[in-house]
Order: sequence, then structure tokens, then C-alpha cells
Amino acid sequence: MASPVFPDFFKDPLPENFFVPLIEDLMRAFDTGEDSRCSRRDYRQVLEIAIARKQSVARNH
Repeated sequence: MASPVFPDFFKDPLPENFFVPLIEDLMRAFDTGEDSRCSRRDYRQVLEIAIARKQSVARNH
């Protein structure tokens, strides 16, 4: 049976209002037509990872 591995950065607390700068960056990009700091490809890959993790947990993996 494998033991889970947790990277050291998981131990660090998240900064307060962690998502606010990300949302502001996306809104600025939308309002100005400029690129956000992360590409659409980056956001898509993060979403795919989140979906895969959720499905994995649902299947007890």
C-alpha cells in the first residue's frame, strides 16, 4: 500500500484573500483585452487537474 506524499508547501498557510488577486487579474484582462498573467491553457490545465482529483476521491483512489 502506497503512502501519500505531501509537498512541504502544503504545510504553509494560504495568504489571506488568496483568490482576490487572481480574480482581479482576470477581470482586468477581460476589461482591457490584455492577456492575464496566466494563459487560458494554464487555467484549463488547472481545471482538468481539479476535476481529476475530485473524481479520484469519489472513486476512493
